Amino acid sequence: MSKPSRKDLEELAAAAERQAEIDRQVQMAKDKRRNQKTSNELRQLVKALERELDHERAAREMLLSISERPPSTYKIPKRISRGKKNSAVTVSCLSDVHLDEYVEMDEVNGRNEHTPEICDEKLKRYASGVVKLVKKEQSFHDVRTHVQWIGGDLFTGHIHDELIEATAMSPLEAVDWIHPRLMGLLRHLAENLDVQQIVVPWSFGNHGRDGKKPRITKAAQHNYEYLLALMLEREVAREPWGKKIKMVIEPGYLTYIDVGGYIIAFHHGDGLRYGGGVGGLTIPLNKAVDAWNKHRHADLYVNGHYHQSFDARDFVCNGSMIGLGQFSIRIKARPEPPQQVFFTIDLDRKQKVSFSLIHVLPKEELERFGWL
Repeated sequence: MSKPSRKDLEELAAAAERQAEIDRQVQMAKDKRRNQKTSNELRQLVKALERELDHERAAREMLLSISERPPSTYKIPKRISRGKKNSAVTVSCLSDVHLDEYVEMDEVNGRNEHTPEICDEKLKRYASGVVKLVKKEQSFHDVRTHVQWIGGDLFTGHIHDELIEATAMSPLEAVDWIHPRLMGLLRHLAENLDVQQIVVPWSFGNHGRDGKKPRITKAAQHNYEYLLALMLEREVAREPWGKKIKMVIEPGYLTYIDVGGYIIAFHHGDGLRYGGGVGGLTIPLNKAVDAWNKHRHADLYVNGHYHQSFDARDFVCNGSMIGLGQFSIRIKARPEPPQQVFFTIDLDRKQKVSFSLIHVLPKEELERFGWL
């Protein structure tokens, strides 16, 4: 075998250098992929930690807001009963109207339909239903005070980008639409109910906020529904029939009403955490009631938000005026037609003695949608 020439050695050295460079580039590519994977994992971990921190911060801010400014309690004195009837207070709930949202029949398997025009008719049937139920309860109880809760999500708004397509109007237009109808509701109750006082506790909802991200601190000051409440309070006070109306507007999450020694706490319901578990809303509500009662006791908690109407010992959940929609299906809520809750508190027994539903659709519509 002949001895390799100098030229051969130079070519071998050059080939070795080229191979070494290729190996170096391959290793660099592997390191880059490995670092990129690690970086992605770190980014995901940071995002998860940030979400957890946001939840902790929100919970802490809520507790701080409660402890720094305890909500006041509006007191309704108990009257001496007339005759043999027990003294009582009736309560009607109005929440989750979503006046501006479209619900198409083909989106909900033909079970519902909702437009601003349909919503207008629902509100008229609601006002009539409240009067009928109060008069019915007055045949059994001495009712001199009626509580009309207005519980938020009066409109859907634009808190998510896709809602711009699903709504008939902007948030400001929705406020302008609902304003005269709420005035009409309160006037109708004042002129048609034989009571001495109508108390209107107000809870603002999560859909009324002015931004996409929910707020804990100063949530009321960034909510169109809170502004609407203040506007209505001033205008109602100027009306002759407004002398019977007392609006209770709190900037905090809970609004307390003391009806003759029986305390009711109203809240929209978006402060609850519900993931569609087997126990439904009862589990998060029982946890919330236990926590809130350590801060300030209430005999009953009333909420909406989840479009489900049911009665329990310590809480009442209101349904919705919009009825079955994509939100109800997504959170796996029990399907139900548009309806609102009405109940009576016997002040002599200090307990809830009746629970009724205000149906805002006529029978033929319930049959058309397959509810009957």
